[in-house]
Amino acid sequence: MNVDRRRTGPRTPRAAQELLEAVTWLVVEGTASHVKREQGDDVARVGRVPPAVWGGAAFGMQIALGGAAPLTPARAVAATATAGASGWLVVDSVRRFYRQSTTIDPLRLNPESLVDSGPNQFTRNPMYLGIAGTLLAHSLVRGSLRSLAPVVLFVAVIDRLQVPLEESAMRQRFGEEFERYVHRTPRWLGVPTLRRPGPRA
Repeated sequence: MNVDRRRTGPRTPRAAQELLEAVTWLVVEGTASHVKREQGDDVARVGRVPPAVWGGAAFGMQIALGGAAPLTPARAVAATATAGASGWLVVDSVRRFYRQSTTIDPLRLNPESLVDSGPNQFTRNPMYLGIAGTLLAHSLVRGSLRSLAPVVLFVAVIDRLQVPLEESAMRQRFGEEFERYVHRTPRWLGVPTLRRPGPRA
């Protein structure tokens, strides 16, 4: 008696399969900038240091600057809350980028869709804000004012060197739709933008 093994083999639950696809997409996106592209590829790439590297450098600076105070309950609660919020910013925004099939590669400026839901309703740069928040949480754990300097430096570098290039690509791709998004959503938090959009053509 023949048995159809295609019917009796283990089945991958839908949620697990989707998680695997999301992780695969994340790995591909995260390493895409280091892959040699075919000649004629019209994907715009930024020849700059990836933001994650800036974040790692800022973390290293916090350690190198030294200084640490005993962890108090108040700082522990603040650091935990900050780290949790930062993790949500990064994870949920990555999930939404995956759902809309648009790139998260910061060196590949080829957006396929404008993500304006979830964390992107409150900040135009939830992933970068999440990295900054993680650095802030580390600073709270250390209890050293000097460890705040790398956080400020990270935000300044990303705001001046990375974000304007991304916004220029978004503006070219989505035009008025992106302009409306800029006017209703702050670049970071609290203010509509730290860099006014250029004059319209």
